[in-house]
Amino acid sequence: MLENFTALLPEVFLAGVTLFALVVGVFSKPENQFKNAQVISISGLISVLALFYVSVGSKGLNPTVPTSAEIFANGMFFSYNFTVIMKILITICAIVLLLLARPFLETKQHLKFEYNILFLTAVLGAFVAVSTLNLIVMFIGLELLSFSLYVLVGFVRDSKITVKSANKYFIVGSIASSLMLYGISLVYVTTGGVSYESLALFIEKAGIFNLPFEMFLALILILMALLFKIAIVPLHFYISDVLVGSNRPVLGFISTVSKIVGLMVLFQILVIILPVHAAPIDYYTLMLTLAIISVFVGSAYALRENNINRFLAYSSINNAGFMLITVMVTDFGSLLFYLVNYCLVTLALVSFLLSFKVRGEYIKTIQDLAFITKKNHKFALLGVFLIFALSGIPPFVMFYAKLLVIQNLVAMGFITAAVLLVIGSVISAAYCLRLIKYIYLADKDADVSIQKIPFAKLITYLLFILILVFSLLPDTVLYIF
Repeated sequence: MLENFTALLPEVFLAGVTLFALVVGVFSKPENQFKNAQVISISGLISVLALFYVSVGSKGLNPTVPTSAEIFANGMFFSYNFTVIMKILITICAIVLLLLARPFLETKQHLKFEYNILFLTAVLGAFVAVSTLNLIVMFIGLELLSFSLYVLVGFVRDSKITVKSANKYFIVGSIASSLMLYGISLVYVTTGGVSYESLALFIEKAGIFNLPFEMFLALILILMALLFKIAIVPLHFYISDVLVGSNRPVLGFISTVSKIVGLMVLFQILVIILPVHAAPIDYYTLMLTLAIISVFVGSAYALRENNINRFLAYSSINNAGFMLITVMVTDFGSLLFYLVNYCLVTLALVSFLLSFKVRGEYIKTIQDLAFITKKNHKFALLGVFLIFALSGIPPFVMFYAKLLVIQNLVAMGFITAAVLLVIGSVISAAYCLRLIKYIYLADKDADVSIQKIPFAKLITYLLFILILVFSLLPDTVLYIF
């Protein structure tokens, strides 16, 4: 019983930190509310990282050893190495983005302490969603994450686009949640339970080819809702409109944490409930096809996009296709390696975009990057390198992550799919040439005012150093994973 509580320590502690930060924020002086809440939030998240070490103990964090799972409360909560690593990654992303939030909100004159509370509730929801073997608890975790993000997207209401983005995210997110909840209700009606185990036993007993229509529909609805979270084609339609109006720290959160959660839940469902090796080939082919189409759609749209936020949205669709394939092949190491490097590069790029203001506004378009070249040539070049890294251009580490995915497909005999991924990657590399054109060949207005944000620049440099280390030592990093 004590071991079970130890495994729950990070979640229980984070819930306590959230309540404490809320109380302190409410009773602090107005000028100290945001600072106090942020100090508590970041300190709490750092403490959560320490608690993960306590919860793991002497077992270590080898992601390829799922046998050290602790399952209790009838599957309401479980903990094993891979979920702990994912929660550590979620926590690190949240810490970096919260650190970037203060200078951003300060320039927007919108230092509201509730911003920190919503970040903590989003992280708590993410923890719950990836740490359960129960469909209802998973749904509650996803909803806690989603509702926090609905508010965060529209938190800084400095334009009509922001309000429109928040409204659209809420509406389409609610529809996706409704579909998932209906699917879960069909599972309960059909099997009499909502645990992953009961669903897996029902499918094994009935046979994958002989499922009743209600169960087939339930699985389709649940998978659709999860693909929506990851922004896989054709359920990607909302992501560009949502991110275009989001403030940058929230953009980073949706692009990283939200994807981690969706992929982890999908991974668990495919491993426990619906193993792809036991599924009809048409199902496997369908998921693989959606992943490849996502790579092409993301690359094609990014190729013609000028808005930075939309560009990142389409890039996330492209990368979501690669990540879905790692889930399909159920390879712990490949998925973890891809997610860690994707999150690292995305956070660095978000930090870079928060490092300068052009004409009193943060960088909005690709053309704005040209003005940074005039002010700081070396830092502009760093931004180009970050976009190269996100696109998977060698020698940056995302190239090795994508190469690992392609190698897995070749090893499984999907040669055509591997070739298509290579073509999609080449297309995604093409928009990097557009960036060089805008940054170094475009006309630069001599009268444009440019303001530096030193703290964001510092974080960008630190993250870029990590990217360089990972890129120069890919074999060492791969060995770790």
